[in-house]
Amino acid sequence: MQKREKIFSLRKELGKKLKNNGFSKEFMDIQLKFRKPINQYSTAELKEETLKALIKYYRRKIEQVTSYKELEEIIEGIPFSRQSIEISEIEEEGYSSAIHLLTDINPKLKERRNDYKERFTVRNFKELLPINIKVKKFSNNKQQFLEKTGIAFGKIPIRKSAHLRSYRIKTDYKSYRLIDLGTLLAEAFLENSLELFIISNPELYEYQGIKFCFENKMENGNVIDVYVDMKIDNMNAEGRMVFEKLKKFKYISANAELNIIPVVDETRSFYKLYLNSEYNVIHNFNDLHYKIMLREFIDRQENIKKHIKIRGDKATVYARFFETKKHINKSTFKVMKNNCFKENFGYVELDNDVGAMCS
Repeated sequence: MQKREKIFSLRKELGKKLKNNGFSKEFMDIQLKFRKPINQYSTAELKEETLKALIKYYRRKIEQVTSYKELEEIIEGIPFSRQSIEISEIEEEGYSSAIHLLTDINPKLKERRNDYKERFTVRNFKELLPINIKVKKFSNNKQQFLEKTGIAFGKIPIRKSAHLRSYRIKTDYKSYRLIDLGTLLAEAFLENSLELFIISNPELYEYQGIKFCFENKMENGNVIDVYVDMKIDNMNAEGRMVFEKLKKFKYISANAELNIIPVVDETRSFYKLYLNSEYNVIHNFNDLHYKIMLREFIDRQENIKKHIKIRGDKATVYARFFETKKHINKSTFKVMKNNCFKENFGYVELDNDVGAMCS
């Protein structure tokens, strides 16, 4: 019985690897470049640099769209978690004040607006894709999704200081929240992606969280002082449980002894992963989750992309020796089967439709 060997492209393989590790496929096209090694950044600096790269990525994508449908497709590419974004076209009636506000904060648009001899309308700025935006974000305090609404020109960025600020229009006594769409998409993408990465890798999070919450040092060769930076009701029981986890992950030696020194503060046990069962989101997601997992999150997806690229480059070298416009014959396939080309061939998509036949 004959079968056709299916040849997967490098891009498909990358998407599969990212998905299996808890990443959105959108990362296939996102390049995060940093000026120095990421372990030399503070968490706040690393988050800011990552957001800058994502804002740049989304603004480039937005610049290329010509319709509301294309804009919606970009938004649909953001993985759903604790933030969701919906847009709708700003209609003509009742929104002249909103357009006035959007053009007022942009000197070029304000000048263009003043050039219109007749009263300007939504139609005059249609190509900039004026939109209503609805943002749903999960509230840790309320344990439910809360809504915010705003307005934007989809294709025009606004200054950082105006993003998510509300402005009141005196003429019609309405207030509008201005939104920079590129920034909003970048913020939602990073937060949702990091949360889904944590949920997809609970043991990794537990391991990184325990390392974050405890500073460990060896004394007398086999005693570890564990400095607790969280408030725990039952210090001995909790500390011993964590100590056993440290041994499990081989972070400390199996014969180490435990000495717990409590530090009283108002933080909680962030190395534990608590989910809201109704919405499947982390119920207390905040900056500490960034401190625990952001570096690992960036490292992991970059390493996946590097690994696939190396394999693809290696396979491409071998592919040159076997390029053909016809089906690969049995003798050639036998050679392929006995060298490392066969191992890597699945990661190459040839220009021609090549059928590898075997019995």
